[in-house]
Amino acid sequence: MSDSSNNSNRKSNSDRNISSGQVIWYILLGGMLVLLIGAFVVNNSGYRLEYSDFVRLVEATKYSQPGSTNLVEGFEGKIVISSKTKNETKIELSNLKNIQMSNDLITGKVQYRLIKPD
Repeated sequence: MSDSSNNSNRKSNSDRNISSGQVIWYILLGGMLVLLIGAFVVNNSGYRLEYSDFVRLVEATKYSQPGSTNLVEGFEGKIVISSKTKNETKIELSNLKNIQMSNDLITGKVQYRLIKPD
């Protein structure tokens, strides 16, 4: 009888070890998933434009009527700035719209296009 009780104890202990091992893998997978989602959210938070570049873009953009997509003649509605990275990539910003201003924040939408060096 003691042999059968020892065997059942061994089985239940080995079952617990397998379950504990699986739990650790689930925790690791969950942690990696959280990191991936966090990286995705941070990278898609938008582009921060320097205030001086924002002013240049506003000055280069003048629509014929509020809500219109037609620019007044003589206004390109776009600017080209240098990338903040070390390479010589340029960035074209255009199609400024949906500007919202508060006391300490200005948000809006612009079209963003990378211009690679020749």
